[in-house]
Amino acid sequence: MNIAVFGNINLDIIALTEREKKSSEEQRILNYQLMLGGTAANTAIQLKRLRNSVFLNGAVGNDIFGNVLIEKLSVAGISTENVDILEKEKTGLCFATVKEKTGYRFLQTFRGANESFRPKKENWRTVNHFAGMNTFQIKEIESFMNYTSVNTYTPGGIVSFEQPEEIVAMSKRFSVIFFNEKEWNNVNSAGKISSDIVVVTKGNNGAEIVGGPQHKGYDLKVKDTTGAGDAFCAGFLHLYAKKAPLIDCLAFGNVLGSLTIKEYGAQGTFSYKDIINFTKSNEPKLVKYFEGAE
Repeated sequence: MNIAVFGNINLDIIALTEREKKSSEEQRILNYQLMLGGTAANTAIQLKRLRNSVFLNGAVGNDIFGNVLIEKLSVAGISTENVDILEKEKTGLCFATVKEKTGYRFLQTFRGANESFRPKKENWRTVNHFAGMNTFQIKEIESFMNYTSVNTYTPGGIVSFEQPEEIVAMSKRFSVIFFNEKEWNNVNSAGKISSDIVVVTKGNNGAEIVGGPQHKGYDLKVKDTTGAGDAFCAGFLHLYAKKAPLIDCLAFGNVLGSLTIKEYGAQGTFSYKDIINFTKSNEPKLVKYFEGAE
């Protein structure tokens, strides 16, 4: 399947921390990693891992971080042909603190070049996923969005809390919109979403389609929840593009999200074979989608 992903590309600094000590103003970092991140890049890598033809569209700054991300994307097998290098912008940066015992993460994000990125009409594909782009960016391209294609959207936390009314107003442009629970509660309070499908991820409680099926997810030890929602989107879209039943889309989204939270970092290092094996063990009814693919 040809899938274009448009949106955020970041350098992630992931810091593993202890439980906060009330008596100290300074908190110890146990370890850290510098990694490729950003909701669009994360989703693109997971879709590529599922053997889709993926076209990532985004922007980085003309700086050392941007150079590092271009290299990391290439190593991951993602074409950087449609990644713009912007002279006057800094590369996006996300600082994530991850609690050692719970895997819960808190994000602080500098959007930088991501907010100056503008998609090009010629880069549209059969399935187009917009990840982390704000509503002003999307309004600029509404006139040439191809509504015969499948267009889906993950606003992300910053956009969901800064522009909830605008998300509601443009929601009819997308067949599927993805939120986590906090994002959904905030946007839902701003008005009625017009998308055909609203997907809400619920952490260790799985995921649901508003007014539709639910999937409880899997009981696993969590190392790091960073990137789990992006992995979920990739799993959901992989089957949604195949016109699979929505409950199967939810289940496979949870498969990808579960594999991601078992490792530190936003994408994990698991393979296509690992995905198949996890699916066989935990969701055998989905194995039919892999027949002949091993």
